[in-house]
Amino acid sequence: MIKNFTPADMAAALRPVVEKAADHAEVMLDGMIRRSRSKERVEIFGWKAGVLLIGLYEAGRHEYISRFFDLIISKKHRFPYPDCGLPGYVAALEYERTKDEKFAGICRKIRHGFDEWPTDNNGEIKYDGSPDHQDIYVDGTGMATPFFAAYYSVFGEEEAKRIAALQVTNYLKYGIEQPMGYVCHGYRNSSSLVGERGWGRGTGWLMLAVGTVMRYCGDARVNELCEPFIEKTFTHLMKSKYMFSWSLAAPEGPSDTSATGMILWGVMKAKEAGLCSGVGDETVEKVAIASLGDVKGGVIYGASGESGGWGAYSEKHDENNAWGQGATLAFLAAYLKYLDK
Repeated sequence: MIKNFTPADMAAALRPVVEKAADHAEVMLDGMIRRSRSKERVEIFGWKAGVLLIGLYEAGRHEYISRFFDLIISKKHRFPYPDCGLPGYVAALEYERTKDEKFAGICRKIRHGFDEWPTDNNGEIKYDGSPDHQDIYVDGTGMATPFFAAYYSVFGEEEAKRIAALQVTNYLKYGIEQPMGYVCHGYRNSSSLVGERGWGRGTGWLMLAVGTVMRYCGDARVNELCEPFIEKTFTHLMKSKYMFSWSLAAPEGPSDTSATGMILWGVMKAKEAGLCSGVGDETVEKVAIASLGDVKGGVIYGASGESGGWGAYSEKHDENNAWGQGATLAFLAAYLKYLDK
């Protein structure tokens, strides 16, 4: 482990890791595309592609991203909601960067689709779209909110800002078990918490929403709600490993690169806006160093497996999967840019 190094030393150590991890993220996306062409049931414009695309965007792989969106347009792939919010987030930022109308067209299509998608009685976007219940999943909040936050920032639509802020404030109000600050997988009818208390990747999903709202929406009232949530989350950081566990309520359990990467990427977004002073640069540095231990030749391991729904969580924690690869890449690449500045 590197000790007592400067930001320049850290950046020099991170740069080749980020490049190799981005190479493998492209390989993973290419594999998804091939499987979709072989008629397997592979959704290539959902959250798996989205979290990899976020990592690639942070790593500066804009040419690959452009080709990916060309494929989506040419093959007329469907836009699954709210999963398409994550690739939609990348499309919004690419439009801001390039002013290429193809990205704007995708953003407008996603935005229109969300207008047709059901919400609960408080206006929070449902995950499964069922009209007959009021269940809200943290996954859905984490997928939809980054798109609305970026859409407001790029296109200036005030309603998108309102929707983004609402997703965050509602989940902080209804989806957290107090006093420990554990994020739950979901809540029902704004009253009953459901699923794992302190689910690590669920905390990461919410942090994606929190970080992007802080980064792009500039709402001081919402930021004041988000800062304590972030600080409380970091009281559950495993100080022995400087990683987050698969469950923040079980710090003796295995660390999870998917949870850690998602949480820290959200923190980096907030830091880009000059916020999140409660998480010091020294802590971010230690988490980055710890995360490198799970990167082998650009492949990021140590992610917990698939969730089977509320209360059904995989015990596998050595997997290389999309959210571990994409989220850790996104964090390390965003941190590298932070150091370079």
